[in-house]
Amino acid sequence: MGGLNPYSYVHNPVGRVDPLGLNSELIATQEKINSILREHLPEIRKIDPNAEIGYRGSAASGISKAHDPSIARPVNLKSFDVDAFIKSDYLGYDTRYTNRRRDGNKFPEIAKIEQDIDKKLRAALPGLRDEAFGFRIYKSHELDDYLRKGDKQVIISCK
Repeated sequence: MGGLNPYSYVHNPVGRVDPLGLNSELIATQEKINSILREHLPEIRKIDPNAEIGYRGSAASGISKAHDPSIARPVNLKSFDVDAFIKSDYLGYDTRYTNRRRDGNKFPEIAKIEQDIDKKLRAALPGLRDEAFGFRIYKSHELDDYLRKGDKQVIISCK
């Protein structure tokens, strides 16, 4: 009697389910990232009420170099970064950006948020790489194109 019930209720139907606990370190890391980013979502929404924030890449998928199957491997949680983004057409079309790469720190209010997030992530995640945390600004269609190609994105929402 008892044991694993594959038909049991899923507490978070849109999140990753790991009933055997094989990925518990990755899930714990993602929960910390989610919590820290969620704290700052209201500040981002003061800049653009329609903005969404999240992250992609190895912290989201659990796989480093997922774009190339010949070198893909599980993420090393002792040396990783968080590829965070702000999905905002309003910010994406701002005249401060003259090329396709749009870093959030061009907005002083976003730069301040990035510094605060960086400090909190470093305190919570000892495996974070030395490079400073930063948001990339994406237009809606850009992230949607990545999704269609199989990109794993974690979108942060208010609880």
